[in-house]
Amino acid sequence: MLLSGAAEKWFMTSVSSVELVGNAPLRASLDTIGQVEQLRYAIGELIGNPAIAFSPPLRLLITKQAELAPDLRAGRSRLTLPLVAGQGISPATFQILARQLLDTGTARLPPDFAEGLITLLSTVEIQGAHVVWGAPPPASQRTLAWARIHMLATQPAYYGKLRIILFNLQKGVAEDPAFRNAIGKSVAEFTAEAERYRSAGQFATADAPSKTLNAQRDLKVVPLTDEDGRLAIADLLDARSQAAYQAMVGRKSHMAEAYDGLGQLALQRNDPAAALDNFSRAVELESKDASLWTAYAKVETDRVKAGDAIARALELDPQNAEAHYLLGVRKNDPVQFELATTFAPANAVYWDALATAYLDQNRFADAAKAWRAAEQNAPDAAMRERMRAAWMSMEGKRLDFETAERRATEDQQRQKLDQLKNKSIADLHAAEAKINGARINGLGSRDEGPAPVPWDEVMPVELRGTLKKVECLGTRTRVTIAAADGSTVALTVKSRKGLVCGSTPNRVVATEYLKRPDEKLGTAGEIEKLP
Repeated sequence: MLLSGAAEKWFMTSVSSVELVGNAPLRASLDTIGQVEQLRYAIGELIGNPAIAFSPPLRLLITKQAELAPDLRAGRSRLTLPLVAGQGISPATFQILARQLLDTGTARLPPDFAEGLITLLSTVEIQGAHVVWGAPPPASQRTLAWARIHMLATQPAYYGKLRIILFNLQKGVAEDPAFRNAIGKSVAEFTAEAERYRSAGQFATADAPSKTLNAQRDLKVVPLTDEDGRLAIADLLDARSQAAYQAMVGRKSHMAEAYDGLGQLALQRNDPAAALDNFSRAVELESKDASLWTAYAKVETDRVKAGDAIARALELDPQNAEAHYLLGVRKNDPVQFELATTFAPANAVYWDALATAYLDQNRFADAAKAWRAAEQNAPDAAMRERMRAAWMSMEGKRLDFETAERRATEDQQRQKLDQLKNKSIADLHAAEAKINGARINGLGSRDEGPAPVPWDEVMPVELRGTLKKVECLGTRTRVTIAAADGSTVALTVKSRKGLVCGSTPNRVVATEYLKRPDEKLGTAGEIEKLP
């Protein structure tokens, strides 16, 4: 009986992010995983990401009997697609696989564009390493969106242009400039051409990108036990999985995986306490499944244990996007959110979290980009509107912050000027005290004492203009300022702090200087330092 997995010769093989577990004839099964890998590769080449992967990883469960519908399921640790030996991959199944890759492996494309691409891929023909696309689907599926993609993928006049358009669309470029940049036509012009193309009804095929892969020769096949087969079936997480996992625990077989599965089933019925109990038992058995450690971290109420679980998940799988996201939430760390969006670029929740973290650091431009990415990748209209509202409201926060920063800078400059004025007044009073304190000599005449200090040497002169040049002359520094009245003033600066020798900053400055000319340096006065 299939669901027991008994008396069957099970085996496993894998390539990239696709795993095959089955008990069907080996040759036909290897052909099937080869076809899925060629589809993955063709999509990756088309969108400019050859390493595109199924996320979570995909398992093909290929059996001899048609007891399981060929629909994509969220299994225990990976997506699972049940297939029947010898029946090949139907257009509907190719559509399911293409949609999964485009929905999770890359930035979300405009809906019409994605649907047209998925329909094109539904009729792909794969024989070994030879991949052909363009065979027309049923008439009901020959939409205008499909016709546009079909033209770009198969017509010589547009060879290579589809990849350019897809690349730009993934970067958030609007459709019209994306088309103009790639083919020199507006969306409206190309759409009208595609409508005529569709009406003509002449649809050619073309060779698609393909991977050098011989599944019969290149893939390593590992034999499995009957119990391994039972686990693969239980991992579908359907109505019979609970009993299957419990039986494995009773037999002390695959116990970490069984407890993990029981925890996943508990989450399905909204029982977090049972989920935590089963996940805890699984991690105590030192499971090496990163997805288990991530699931455990999400239900563990002890912060230290949850943190350790996230760290373990990343140790096992450094590209685990969910673990990076959870770590980012704990630390409000944009670096972790950046990694999460790198490994799961179509997850709008990750982009939203990244934008919020940027905003907390007043990185407004980065926050705006992240929220636009969140809007682009939002799975529904409601979330798209929330993300749009978030980045639009951020603009007001940016203006408020920049206003506050500008006022703070102005206050600092005003304080520096006040300090200079106060120092100049103090110097003036000190000079007056020296004059008034002159001694009277023995003949009754006033002893003049030190020579009086000229008034214009102690009274500062205000100067506003543009700093043009900084020159370092030995231990002394000379700056040249183009004054607002059109004159040029050279000054000696006592402190070089903040200045770069030999530079031409060309920035606006406001300062005060004392008229103490230096003929040797050719300066009109001196200042302590330049603000």
